[in-house]
Amino acid sequence: MLLLHVGAFDAKMLPQLIALFRERGFRFVTLPQAEADPAYSVDPKVGYPGGGLMMELVAAQRKVDTPDASEPEKQLDAMCR
Repeated sequence: MLLLHVGAFDAKMLPQLIALFRERGFRFVTLPQAEADPAYSVDPKVGYPGGGLMMELVAAQRKVDTPDASEPEKQLDAMCR
């Protein structure tokens, strides 16, 4: 799913962007169709310390352990050495 917030540049490029998406096999649905997807069946009131991505919110609600990604700079630094 892709949600676009349209500004002046986006509005200018939107026809080319939509054509590219269609060329690559993407399909478009209405917001109600997208919201009916089971991925959105989680309780939107679930909080995540410091905010979070949808995957993190779903994992928190389903009580799935996820790796600590609160300080990715340290992890990336360790990997790159």
